[in-house]
Amino acid sequence: MHIPLTRGRLAALAVALLAIVALILGLIAPPAAEEAGARSATPGLLVSEFSDTSSTLWLVDPDRAADPAARTEFLRVEHAPGWDIEGSVSPTGDLLAYLVLPPGRRDATAQAQLFVVADAAPELLTDKLDLPAGLAWSHDGRHIFARRTEPLDNGGRSFTILRIDVRSGATDTVTRRKDVLGLYPVGAVGGTTYVTVLGPRGSELVQINGAPSSARVISPLLTRDWTLSPSGGRLAFTEQQGVALAVRVIDLTEPPPEEPALRTAGVSATMRGSASPVWRPNGDLSIGTFGEDGSPTLRVAAAGETSVELAPESGFALPVGWSADGTLLALRSFSGSGPADPGQERAAILRPNSPPVHLPGTDLRILGWWGGVS
Repeated sequence: MHIPLTRGRLAALAVALLAIVALILGLIAPPAAEEAGARSATPGLLVSEFSDTSSTLWLVDPDRAADPAARTEFLRVEHAPGWDIEGSVSPTGDLLAYLVLPPGRRDATAQAQLFVVADAAPELLTDKLDLPAGLAWSHDGRHIFARRTEPLDNGGRSFTILRIDVRSGATDTVTRRKDVLGLYPVGAVGGTTYVTVLGPRGSELVQINGAPSSARVISPLLTRDWTLSPSGGRLAFTEQQGVALAVRVIDLTEPPPEEPALRTAGVSATMRGSASPVWRPNGDLSIGTFGEDGSPTLRVAAAGETSVELAPESGFALPVGWSADGTLLALRSFSGSGPADPGQERAAILRPNSPPVHLPGTDLRILGWWGGVS
């Protein structure tokens, strides 16, 4: 889940503890959606360009990413003033799911709608969802996970994680909690669904595969950016303590210990921190790092060794997603020194061992790699 630095959604997030994280990282009747013609059969990077009352989705040719003419309009989505969409391309690359707060609605935590786009107009799947909570995919691209948030009489909130079938729209409840700070979908591999609970014990990962479910503490602190490895055997996430951020990795194939043994991914003692873990299709892990002596994006292989792929002269970069063939990495590139001082944000594409290519525009949000059908 990626949270933009300056958009209307921050107003709602500010009332919750997790809003602090969002501000530090820059990093939670249907609306009118205009179809932009047939979908391109050529794979490309799908990005969203925000404006106050609508977002335009563009398909960018990665070979000409710096050329503003080398992109085609994919879709235009109208939304409530100040609220961007929350979207993600499926792991199979042929579906886009997005949450949107429709025009005329005001409560982003309870009135968002979920749409899916394939090769035709957007299809409404379900309503009354929590926009800042984001969404997650199953590894096979058959299901989307989203959150429904409802107020309680005692002033608290009830959180329900829903599983939505992208083809039929059938919706069922994965889990429901009302005694926690937050509940977030992580994804599913095979028949196992993963959900993160933020509460008094810190961060817990709940594994749901029939009944009963099992839970393990993954950190005594707040966490975010949870992502399952391609095999489903490992979980990477960003742990935070104030302004300090670090990517951690745990092995899900081993029984949970009484105290989680967290491995810090690819961060040396001289670096201030890391964030935004992204798995490569071959099982390697890419993370964004930031420190006193520059801020390279590192590739961390399964065995733990690291190699520098990008060392910008200034600023830092956070990975967003690899292309299906593992040759292109979409990045959020920042001009500042770190999450506490992000500076200007731009979208970029990186080919390993080459400088990043920045996309024109400063208010673009990366949705994923599209390989749709015409």
